[in-house]
Amino acid sequence: MTIDPTVYAIPAFIVLMGLEGVLAARRPYRGYEARDTRASLTMGIGNVLTAIAFNTLYQFWVHTELVGRIGPFERVFNTASHHRVHHGANPEYLDRNHAGILITWDKLFGTFEPERAPVRYGLTYNLDSFAPLHIAFHEWAALWRDVRRAPTWRARLGHIFGPPGWSPDGSTLTAAQLRARAARRSVDQTPAPAVCGAQAI
Repeated sequence: MTIDPTVYAIPAFIVLMGLEGVLAARRPYRGYEARDTRASLTMGIGNVLTAIAFNTLYQFWVHTELVGRIGPFERVFNTASHHRVHHGANPEYLDRNHAGILITWDKLFGTFEPERAPVRYGLTYNLDSFAPLHIAFHEWAALWRDVRRAPTWRARLGHIFGPPGWSPDGSTLTAAQLRARAARRSVDQTPAPAVCGAQAI
């Protein structure tokens, strides 16, 4: 079970979202994960637990609207401004700014987007329920429905391994396609420069 849909379905940005990583990665029934065990053997359990604690504390302050832009620090580190973009449902903000602490990774891999327009929080569509189980599992149910209805194995694999929003017939849009459509709309709505006097000749 993933906690992401439950957190991202909230149409507001609250500091308690910073606990998302703790809830998602440290569920009591999962116990100590294999990757944590491997890391503990090489770096020591104290170092691993310190890194987890530091990351959790760092995530706490980036989940707020109270902190604006903070200058040169933003060139290297994930900040509240960068992380607001990550939680945005605006087309230009979809699938952007995945950084936990270092924003340099997003800049390196081309997923960085600075905060320019006001962020609209939530999902790209409204859910018809506030039931936690529906919010948590609706995407899994939709994925299963798409895979079951797919006419070919290629389409089934596309639904499973393709980007969110992928469809074999193009009836739904991926984040990249939504960004491109929004960019085309903004260009179409840009007023043409006024032509008058000698410029018209």
